[in-house]
Amino acid sequence: MLAGGAALGAVYSDAGGLDMALMAAAVALLFVFAALLVRVGIWTLVKYEYPGRWFYNTRESVLIIAVFVLLLAAAIPAWLDYRVRKSVEASVADAAPARRLIENYFAGNRSFPGSIDAKTLRYDRKSGALTVLLHDGPVEGKSVVLTPAPTGFGALSWTCRTVDVPERYLPAACR
Repeated sequence: MLAGGAALGAVYSDAGGLDMALMAAAVALLFVFAALLVRVGIWTLVKYEYPGRWFYNTRESVLIIAVFVLLLAAAIPAWLDYRVRKSVEASVADAAPARRLIENYFAGNRSFPGSIDAKTLRYDRKSGALTVLLHDGPVEGKSVVLTPAPTGFGALSWTCRTVDVPERYLPAACR
């Protein structure tokens, strides 16, 4: 049952790694919960037919609850990390309009613009670097720096770096 949950989680994962583990744990939790509901339903039907017998013993209930609790203990921290990572990805993705503005200006002038209108970003006009300030959860007050580098064809190639954001929260392009 758990292998089936892990396999389905792997199929429905969007980026692999921790996302896959999170989805596998969530699907496995659903399988365990469904098994518990089926077992309780069968027990209820049997108990209704034979009121003097117990077909659902204590060992089975403790085992099902223990597996459910262990899966929850693994899934909750993974889900919290997933939320923070998606928040960081969204913040970096919000810099895309400013990146396009810088790329378009650079393509026409071979220099970086004097200023850009970005409320949540800091812009360095000498290097063209954009600093994305993060504001959610454990990464609050930390930053990711997107730095442009000219390519041989007059376009810009962006690199991502950070000093203070843990690697597990960074988007795949920044690792």
